[in-house]
Parts: sequence; C-alpha cells; structure tokens
Amino acid sequence: MLSGRADATYPPLPYEEGSRLKNAELVLARIPVAVWLIGIVSLSALFRYWMARSSPTPWIMPDEYIYAELSRSLADLGHFSVNGAGMATWSYGPLYPLLIAPAWIFTTSATQAYAVIQLINSVLMSSAAVFAYLLGRRVLDKQLSFFLAVLTVLVPSMVYSSKAMTESLAYPVFLAAVLAIAVALEKSSHARQLVALIAIGIAILTRVEMVMLLPAFLTAIAFVTALGAESSGESRPTYLARLRSFQLTLCAFGTFLLGGIGWSLAQGSEVLGAHGHWLHVFDLAALPGWLLIYIGELYLYVGVVPFAAFVLMLALAGRPGRLSRTQTAILGIAGSSFLWFVLLIAAYSTQPRATPAVHDRYVFYVVPLVLLVFLLWITLGAPRPRRLTLLAAGFAFLAPAAIPFSEFLNGRAWGVSSSTVALVPWGLLKPALGSHGVLLAVIMSLSAMAVAAFLLVAPKRVVLLRFVVVLNFLFITLFVLAANTVVAEKAKARWVAPNPSWIDDAVGPNARVVGIWAEPADGSPVTRKVWDRWSALFEDQLLNGSVTRLYAFEDAHGLVALTHPFIGEAASDGQGRLGESGEPISADYAVVGPELALSGTEVATDPNSGLVLVKLNGSGPRLR
Repeated sequence: MLSGRADATYPPLPYEEGSRLKNAELVLARIPVAVWLIGIVSLSALFRYWMARSSPTPWIMPDEYIYAELSRSLADLGHFSVNGAGMATWSYGPLYPLLIAPAWIFTTSATQAYAVIQLINSVLMSSAAVFAYLLGRRVLDKQLSFFLAVLTVLVPSMVYSSKAMTESLAYPVFLAAVLAIAVALEKSSHARQLVALIAIGIAILTRVEMVMLLPAFLTAIAFVTALGAESSGESRPTYLARLRSFQLTLCAFGTFLLGGIGWSLAQGSEVLGAHGHWLHVFDLAALPGWLLIYIGELYLYVGVVPFAAFVLMLALAGRPGRLSRTQTAILGIAGSSFLWFVLLIAAYSTQPRATPAVHDRYVFYVVPLVLLVFLLWITLGAPRPRRLTLLAAGFAFLAPAAIPFSEFLNGRAWGVSSSTVALVPWGLLKPALGSHGVLLAVIMSLSAMAVAAFLLVAPKRVVLLRFVVVLNFLFITLFVLAANTVVAEKAKARWVAPNPSWIDDAVGPNARVVGIWAEPADGSPVTRKVWDRWSALFEDQLLNGSVTRLYAFEDAHGLVALTHPFIGEAASDGQGRLGESGEPISADYAVVGPELALSGTEVATDPNSGLVLVKLNGSGPRLR
C-alpha cells in the first residue's frame, strides 16, 4: 500500500477502479516518505517518553550517575568531571554527555533536567527508524523498509531511552555508520569510503565498543570482494585489484592500528579508562562458551525465524550469481557486524563476576541488521534449499540450549541483570515455571514451533512470519516495561528522600557537603539497607547541588569499602580527622549513615535511606 506500485512478493489487492479503497491507496501512496518517517519517529518518541516518566528515578548505578555528572559538569563548569574530579571520557564517549548537557542549562532542578534527558533520549533513539529505513531501501521495497523501520523502534532495548545512558545515541549512530559502510561497499569511491570512516569515527566517540565497526568494515570488504571475484570467474590479480579499490580504508585502518598500539603503550593500563581492568582478567578458555551463550540469547531476542533466515542467507551468499552487489554488501556488513560485536562482548563477559550476566545491552545494535537480512530473505521469495535450510533450522533450534538459565535468572533488577533484556520474561516467569528443566522445556517447545513455521510456511504466507517477529518483541517488551516501572518505584522508595532536595534546603546556599559511605563499624555483614545507602548517596548528589564529593570510608582496622573508580577513599589520620590521600577533607556538612559516627550536630534525616546530614565541627569531618 505504501509503495504505490506492484510488488512480486506483495501484489496490490484487486480493488475496482474508482472504489474507496483504491482511492485511499492512491492518496496514501502520494504522502511523501519523509512524512511517514516523521510519523514513526514521533509516535515512538511520544510513547517512549510516556513510559520513561514511569521511571523518574535514575537507578542503573553508577552508569546513569556518571553520564549525568559528565553532562552537568560540562554545563556548569565547561569541562567533564565526575564526583568533583576531572576525567577523560574516552571509555564512556564524549558525544552523549555533550548532547544532553543543555538539559542542565535550561532547567532549574535535577529532576527537571532528568525529565528533559529522557525526552532527548526518546527522540534520539526513535530516530534509528530513519536510518533503518534508508538501509532497508538498498535491498527492499518501500513497504518492507517501513516495516523494518517500525521493528527498529519496537526492539525491547528501547527501554534504555528512559535512562541517562549512551544507548539512546549509540543506536541511531550505529545504524547510520552501517548505512555509510554499505554504500561504500556497493561502490568503493574515495568519497564514499571517507564518509564511512567519518561515520565510524563518530560512532566510536559515542561508545568505545563501536571500534568494532572497523574490523567489521574490513571483513565486509573481504567478503564482498571475494564473492564478486568468484561470481564472475575472475582470477586472483583481478581480486587484488578489487581489493586495492578500498586502499583508502585499508590505509586508514593501518594508521589507526599503529596509532592505537602506540597510544596504548603510552597509556599503559589506562588505555580503556574505567573499563581497562577487564583486559587483565580475559579468559580465552571461556570464550567459546560465552560465544554460544550470546548466540543463543540473541536468538531468543530476535525470535527463531529471523535468526534461522539470517544463518541461511549467510550460507546462501557463497553461491555464485545468486545475489546482486548491493545485496552482497548488506549481507557482508550485517554478518561481519554480528561476528565482531558478539566476539567483543563474549570476550568482555569472560571476566569473573560475583553474579554472571549476559550483556545484550552492548550488542542489541545488530538486531535490526538480522531483521534486514530476514526481510531480504522474504524479498527473494523465502528460498529454502533443503540441506542448508535443515542446518540453519537445527542450529536455531539448539541455540537456546547453550544458555545456563539457572545462572542468569537470578532474581536481580528485572528478574535478571538490567543488561539482559531478552531474558527478562523468563526471569520473571521462573517462579511460576518452577525448575530449570521445566523452563528449558517450555523454551525449547516454543523454539520447535517457530522452527516448524520457518520450514513449512509457504512463501505466499510469509506475512505470518513477520507477525511472529512482532509478537516476540511485544512479548519481551511487555515484561521489560512492567519490570522497569516496578524497579524504579522501589528504587525511589529506598534511595530518594520524600523531599528530594532535603540537603539543599537544610544547608542553604554556598555550603560544602560531602557524602561518606561506610561498612558496619562492628564488622557485621553489609546488609541490603547499607548497600541502599551507597546508591542513595549517588541520588543525593544528583538531586542536590550542594553535595560536591562522595567518599567510601576505609577504617583503621583495614576493613576497606568496595569502591568505584570515581569514588574517593576517606581514611582517618589517627586523630580522627578524615582525609583523602593524606590531605584533609574540607566540608561544612557531611551526609553519612549510622555506620559512621562523626563529630557534629545532626540537622536533617532521610527516613527512606537512613542517611543523616551532620553539621561538622570545624572545617572537615572528624570521627567522634
């Protein structure tokens, strides 16, 4: 209907000439593409912002705290800092805090600024639909391209638009970079390659893991060049000549690689900033297992049918003469992006953790690419050569079996980690389903039914397969949105005072307030209530401008608080006065829990978290 022309896969309905339906179709066909795209983005942004306001409290800590501090410090001070200390934003990406910084300039409170940030996020993340549409139009008709655009804003990870985190910008930027790469792969002019490299650079400045677009680009070049040479029966010299047409990209990659090596040697362990520690705990032996886990988890994310079609299309790409140059380019960048991003996050996940988690938050960007290949498969008539189809279906069916559900469905924020969107329904349904065996049986049964649909649905009825994809997204999203609202309300009740600006109201203007977290003084276990005070301090600093610095206390008996790189460590000098790195802490007030007794006068209390505001005797905090 939207295309205004006949299509081999979806022929127009046989309306009679002059009928109302025929006239309606003609009217809709005249509406410019831009209007449809603006409509998709607007409706998505409005819905996401409406849902975001049911989560008015930052609760993914310390990530939201860090990005909020980076943007606020840029707005207030003109440079990036977190918790009163300057920081380089390489490992977090400077573009997102730069983009949301105006939220602090044009509002009068932190709660208003957070609402504006959520609005910015909703529009930004919804704009991914535009780049998905343009990417789809390389190989799909208008109708399927619009469907891809809609699916792009239906992905369950759109929930991150409610968070002060960089996913909202990284999602459209990633798709824009992939679009630029696909265009360069179709025709390797220097201008197109330069645009693609610039787009990759912008993506890297948004999120550091977007550096994987560089090897993905190179892999796609090798893929497209090899298939191009093979399909035309050309010899090796011609293959090399084709490869030389990408010399600008190859030289840029070589320069980046050498420069990166030199910079990493100069920076040492600081090359990845706050994320650099994982390089020292990378476990090569655990990598294959994590690769299978991520493949299985993404399989559940996109649904069985798109994943099976994705695997099948990658296998079919090797058959000479089957695909056009543009289709090969799309398959090349989709497959290579999937490979490199999954490889990166699988390697990252091998580091030991107290509570293991799957981080689809870092890899959901590739989901629209899997869906694009699925829709391309439909456009080509849903080809299903027997042997390859059975292999793809078998691989898709068995993929979930690699996931150790008993480890990941651990009852955390959403029933699972807040980085694991695809498993949220199963984390919340686990108590109802009971044992691990029953849950796995349910998942494998649903998988079997979806595989059967992939194998048996006739090409003329593939619209049913599209319907399955939409249902899968709505199923996951329903649980994610409900869980997100519940967790946000619980976090607000535990971490935020009835009067969020209780500290500013009590101390007045120009007062210096520090927050200090401590473990129980008697050495008893750290309870949930004590840990809640850790997060409550983050909230208090975000919501009260007078709180300038947060610390974790290291007591004289060597009981060291677990700290984050951006949190200072306060220690006693032997005479009771607290300092940082041997220097006294200067403050007029301190916000502490009952675990730390300071000399001074209690002036206010947060009944929710149990934190106390103490007016200090003298120029800094001192143990009582």
